Amino acid sequence: MLHADQDNADALHYLGVMRFQQGQTALAIDLVLRAVELRPDYADAWNNLGNIYLKLSPADAVPAYQAALELRPDHPDALRNLGIALRRLKHHEAAAELRREGEACVAGLVVAARARAAGSENS
Repeated sequence: MLHADQDNADALHYLGVMRFQQGQTALAIDLVLRAVELRPDYADAWNNLGNIYLKLSPADAVPAYQAALELRPDHPDALRNLGIALRRLKHHEAAAELRREGEACVAGLVVAARARAAGSENS
């Protein structure tokens, strides 16, 4: 897909994640940055960019997680990951608050999923 469409943000994002898993961190960053340049509203790509940066420097990861959360304030992974970065930076109170927000967000998602499941069973 990427070969046919060099501007496919999804393909760039996931290829970047794969390259990161293969230990090609610099290439991974370039690919995911390209994805968010093409689609600045791509919260999951911002979150994964933060994950890549987190392995290098928690301080560099924070802006990526914040970008994801500006787009989707209820993004449970970005909330959790930002908390991890802040904890590593010794910002314990802020990290604890994010943990609470993340837990509340996940609890809300579980309730919504159960409601959808119960609704589909009654259909």
